[in-house]
Amino acid sequence: MGGGHMEGKTHLVNWEVVCTDKARGGLGIRKLALLNKALLGKWIWRFASDKDNLWKQVIKMKYGQEDFGWKTKKARGAVGVGVWKEIWKESEWCWNNMSLKVGKGNTIRFWTDVWCSEIALSHCFPHLFAMAVQRNSTVEEMWDQNSGRGNWNLNFLRDFNDWEMGLVGDFLQVLRGHKPSGVEDSVLWSKERRAHFRVHRDDFLPNVKLQLFALIAKQQAFHQLRSVEQLGYITELMLRNDSGIHGVQFMIQSTVKGPGHIDSRIEEFLKMFEFKLYAMSEDEFKSNVNTLVDMKLEKYKNLWEESGFYWQEIYDGPSSLIGQKLRPFYLTLPNGDEQVAALKKLTQKELIDFFNEHIKVGAPQKKTLSVRVYGCLHTSEYAEEQKEANQPIQVKIDDIFKFRKSQPLYGSFKGGLGHVKL
Repeated sequence: MGGGHMEGKTHLVNWEVVCTDKARGGLGIRKLALLNKALLGKWIWRFASDKDNLWKQVIKMKYGQEDFGWKTKKARGAVGVGVWKEIWKESEWCWNNMSLKVGKGNTIRFWTDVWCSEIALSHCFPHLFAMAVQRNSTVEEMWDQNSGRGNWNLNFLRDFNDWEMGLVGDFLQVLRGHKPSGVEDSVLWSKERRAHFRVHRDDFLPNVKLQLFALIAKQQAFHQLRSVEQLGYITELMLRNDSGIHGVQFMIQSTVKGPGHIDSRIEEFLKMFEFKLYAMSEDEFKSNVNTLVDMKLEKYKNLWEESGFYWQEIYDGPSSLIGQKLRPFYLTLPNGDEQVAALKKLTQKELIDFFNEHIKVGAPQKKTLSVRVYGCLHTSEYAEEQKEANQPIQVKIDDIFKFRKSQPLYGSFKGGLGHVKL
């Protein structure tokens, strides 16, 4: 610890404590080196698990492929440091933790790939591998579908000795229960025997509920606050994601009414929406669910649009990486199939419970931030609100440029993304 009695020095905390989980007394800060390593490794996983996405085709054309397309060849080049060259450096540890799941078996080598045990059969049984005739055959080629229910077609250079029969028995025991099927071969994260590699994931179910609420409420909010009440020309309800914190935002710019009045009208809208949510028919609810499902299943038009989505998610911060439109991103890359499946099972009562818990006026889990900007037309309202007992935190800004530079987190935009007008 830094500083003694009554001294204003900075207090220091051991970095291991900083990176320890909060539940164990730490601060829960991630080790950036390990996180970066995991994120780079994710692309090795994606190359093996994705089918023929455009980005994968580009990598294959540039660097070539090996092992039936599970891996790329080593990225070589005398000049510069390519992105994929750095990613490729993580191949070894990734493949040490990955295995192949047999489907048809036409892209998995029987002896040298990891598919039915923790390591390749050639390493488990080197004595038998040395005697094998078909050392480079695939699982599909080693399977004889014409013999009854199917059997392994194993050919060796000679007959086995008596002392080798125990080894053969162990070998057949490993193969027991494994056989080709009609689906495509795939890849598994073998250390935990899970089908998906995760760097981090949020609980996506609350996120999809929030997305469904925003989808249903968006048009109604515009109609009520913009068309009926005519509060302002700019009137919008939108989803918001700040460093992984998901929420919903009302944005209204008005010359007619002041911020205090607008806040009260938003609360009245939420009360009115609550009634409509209860009165919504089952067909209307299902129609909204199907609309959101279609949005999530919509394919990207090009690589630019897809990469733009992922970069925006990374920029926003770890929320929920496998994603399409409105899809939470799991810093891995968001699983849309899981979200679509959850949406299809979602009931109207579950959405109402979520609304009552997090969004409605007075909801127990609701956290609200109201940013009020008073223009010259509403100075009288500003003066009246200053007289109230429970005033919000208010700052009067006479010079926007001096105000921004006075803030402790205001820094230089030099080297940032694009040009920022100060």
